[in-house]
Amino acid sequence: MGILSRLFGHQKPEPASQQAFQPRAEHPAVHTCLKEQLYRVIDVETTGLNPQWDAICEIGYEIIRGDGTVISAQSTLINPGKSISPAATAVNSIRNEDVAGMPTLVEAVYGMSELYEPPLPLVAHNVQFDLQFLSRICLLEAANPTAICTLEMARELLPDLDRYDMVSLREALDIVDEYPDLPAHRAADDVAAVSQLFSKLLGVYLKSGGPDDVQSLAHRYGFTKGVQFGCRLSDEEVRCNREYIEYARNCSAGGHQPLAGLHIVVTGELRLWSRVEIECILQMLGARVTTNVSSKTKYVVAGVRAGAKLRRAALLHIPVIDERGFMELARKGR
Repeated sequence: MGILSRLFGHQKPEPASQQAFQPRAEHPAVHTCLKEQLYRVIDVETTGLNPQWDAICEIGYEIIRGDGTVISAQSTLINPGKSISPAATAVNSIRNEDVAGMPTLVEAVYGMSELYEPPLPLVAHNVQFDLQFLSRICLLEAANPTAICTLEMARELLPDLDRYDMVSLREALDIVDEYPDLPAHRAADDVAAVSQLFSKLLGVYLKSGGPDDVQSLAHRYGFTKGVQFGCRLSDEEVRCNREYIEYARNCSAGGHQPLAGLHIVVTGELRLWSRVEIECILQMLGARVTTNVSSKTKYVVAGVRAGAKLRRAALLHIPVIDERGFMELARKGR
């Protein structure tokens, strides 16, 4: 029985032992040895460089051991819901026509379970950039509580280099391109390159006398400053979010739109969901998500610090609901 049924009282709850979110057996989450530890290496390609306005148009990952062994890998194009800038296309060669008809970020992430199952240290090059885009999905925050930056590792461990771009680092560490057929500056290619770089840097780190445990590595090279990124959701909440996304996808695929025609505004800071996730669910259920509160607005979904939109809703006597209210609305419809 699913969490949705329990939330709305249709069936009695499962035993607690069945409710716990269990990571896959083949992916033990934590090892005491850095070379045996599993890591989730992620790269994103975006429509531009401004995380406030731009969006992800491709995402890729590899699950690797610290010794460089690749356990699994996957990448997919993303429909960003906006145009890809010419400058971005010049770098990654991704065109607007390439992403037409591709899944949204929320659909893609929830469809790639190894992006969030089990919780693992996240690794990326210049990780702050990736985090500013990845933090739009609460599920990714819960699954990647630690973010390790290979750029920061390289700057400290290889202080004599003039440049720290990927080409210079590969040359300095004698890294052979094992995937020459992958397109350059695409998620799959960049993830493979970062995985190789990270494994090499781990070797340098250990030879320099660095402590052989994940906590020390993360403390030294972890990066979350200025980005809301950390383990915020419980296992039960993660399962609940997954079921809501699956429910909305099934409704959309089956032509069932319980919120068809409703104008809904999402505002404020949310805990259980990101605004991107809520807006995706509403759209799959047929609602029209708008940015401004008007007389046409049926509901306002509000988190903390909602500001002027909340005051506008009160002036127009428009119902304001929180995240739990949104979940009930999504499940029951109007």
